Amino acid sequence: MTEQEFRDRVVELVKDQPVKVWLTLASGHRLEFLWSVGPSRPSPSETLARNGQYYIVGQDVPETLKPVLLGLFDEFCRSGEARRAAASVRPLRFIRVR
Repeated sequence: MTEQEFRDRVVELVKDQPVKVWLTLASGHRLEFLWSVGPSRPSPSETLARNGQYYIVGQDVPETLKPVLLGLFDEFCRSGEARRAAASVRPLRFIRVR
C-alpha cells in the first residue's frame, strides 16, 4: 500500500467526522510530515502509534475509531511500499572534528 492509498483509505474512514489525522516519518532526529486528513483541531495532538520509522498522530480521534485506524496503519506499515520508503531514509552521520 502506498502512502497515497493509505491516505485515501483514512479519508474514507474519517469522512465528515471532526477529526484530524496525519502521518509522519522519522528521518534522523526529525519527523517529516507526509500527509494529513481533516482540519486543525483545538485539542492537543496524541501519537496513536509508531511502527518502525512511521508515526500516526491524531486530534479528537474517538475511541471507537482508533482500533480501525490502527489496524489500517499496521497494514500500511507491513506493506512492501512502506518498507522500501522507510529503508531509503538515510540516518544522519556525525563527523568528528579534531
